[in-house]
Amino acid sequence: MQENITSESLFCDYYAQWVRTYKEGAIRDVTMGKYRLTQSWLSKLIPELRLADMDRTAYQQLINGYAQHHERQTTMDFHHQIKGAILDAVDEGLIPRDPTRKVIIKGKQPRIKKMKYLNQFELHAMLADLDLGDEASWDWLILLIAKTGLRFSEALGLTPDDFDFAHQTLSVSKTWDYKNRGGFVPTKNESSVRKVQLDWQLIMQLSGLLKNLPHDKPIFVHGKVYNSTANDVLARHCKNVDVPYTRIAAAVRRRINRQRVAPPRPRQHDHNTGNLSACHSRIGKQGRGHRHASAVDAYLTRCCFARYRWTARRSFNRKAARKRNPLEKPVLPAGLHLANQCTAHVTGRWTSRA
Repeated sequence: MQENITSESLFCDYYAQWVRTYKEGAIRDVTMGKYRLTQSWLSKLIPELRLADMDRTAYQQLINGYAQHHERQTTMDFHHQIKGAILDAVDEGLIPRDPTRKVIIKGKQPRIKKMKYLNQFELHAMLADLDLGDEASWDWLILLIAKTGLRFSEALGLTPDDFDFAHQTLSVSKTWDYKNRGGFVPTKNESSVRKVQLDWQLIMQLSGLLKNLPHDKPIFVHGKVYNSTANDVLARHCKNVDVPYTRIAAAVRRRINRQRVAPPRPRQHDHNTGNLSACHSRIGKQGRGHRHASAVDAYLTRCCFARYRWTARRSFNRKAARKRNPLEKPVLPAGLHLANQCTAHVTGRWTSRA
């Protein structure tokens, strides 16, 4: 039942009603859990604050209180979840003006984080240690994710019907709800529904594995599934080949390790066939399941700028270097964006942004 919210109402009560009205049924359970957690922190930090008293000072004090227990990025996420409710309250006249304007996001000192990525050599060494038997196992799951870049839940939701061996493609249309009650659930977003190209070697390996399996049943699910089990299997293989241990999601959903290896030369191979170099943003968007191509464009931009710096250090004569390899630093044609320039640098061709 909706409460009658006025400017004298508590902000905690308004936020709880805002979540029920605008978020319930519109977002996934995992995301809803984050809003519930934000709601509990509001009850701890500002249990008696009224909507009429929510000004810039009160909001900054709220952010400061949360930042004492969390790192800056977590505090930023907390701020974004509250800001939507506050802007609605401003539109409704419950708060005189936007208190989030010019807020300063703080956070405690970040802890030292271990490396979360395997470079190309480490990934290949780990894959060579996999024990690929005649039955579906965690080792097969690790290989499939490494070759396709699927999310862990997407790989668990695969059935033999999702594989098109004639066209060497894999259809991603659902995931497995391993965190809760199990069963098939929709993908993370609409753009995650996609077709992924498979290489011929993986096709040959999977054709024998899937021959006698039920066509509409999950390949890798046999009872309750825990991602910690897959992480333990991955840790054992990493230890066997003396490479740093990392979680399965970070190890095999590939990213260039900019701290340990130089960005590779431009290649036109698809990134889902074992090549760690970036590809065209539209292909990357479809392969990795991003909702917006801008996320991949930003990734390509960082890779290309790193490549430019590496090229500048290698050669004293940049003009001569461009003559030897025109892709070293392409000239931006009129009307094309910077992200498109970086895409051309990686793929070796210009594309239209019309």
